[in-house]
Amino acid sequence: MPGQPNGRPRASQRTCAGVVDALRQRRIHLGLSAVDVARAMGVSPRSVYAWEDGARSPDAHALERYAEAVSTTLLIGPVIDVDHVAVERVAAGTAPWRSLNHDERHAAFALLRDRGLTRTAIARQYGLSWTAATDLESAYQRAAGHAEDAPNVRPSVVPQSEGDAGREAA
Repeated sequence: MPGQPNGRPRASQRTCAGVVDALRQRRIHLGLSAVDVARAMGVSPRSVYAWEDGARSPDAHALERYAEAVSTTLLIGPVIDVDHVAVERVAAGTAPWRSLNHDERHAAFALLRDRGLTRTAIARQYGLSWTAATDLESAYQRAAGHAEDAPNVRPSVVPQSEGDAGREAA
């Protein structure tokens, strides 16, 4: 795909193609033609053919109308786009960190932390800024259920009076 440094289509393009394919299969299962779906949606049959052939991608509203036309509902959640081979190559040091997309960077960071590397070691070894490493560490801790350990989550500090400090020391 043009504009993609790693030559892979964007997650939204792959996901959209998968959704359209599922809707197409549903259309065929119901015995509907693309023309029938186009009429129900209020679009040209050419649009439906272009979506199904992958020549064009429908917008979210068109996907919803397509789903209604084939009597189904779309349940769309967050897309996690991870090429685990690319993550392993970066972890092994055979590919640069910048070759990873957002989700892959989080997966690589988690993999390296699970292998025992510290945030500082990962930042130094892979040339990450302290801010980037801290953000990745925060996400890693939240995913692991340890949000209180995340470096950018600071407990509030309530200053003690001198009398309180003396009682604790005693």
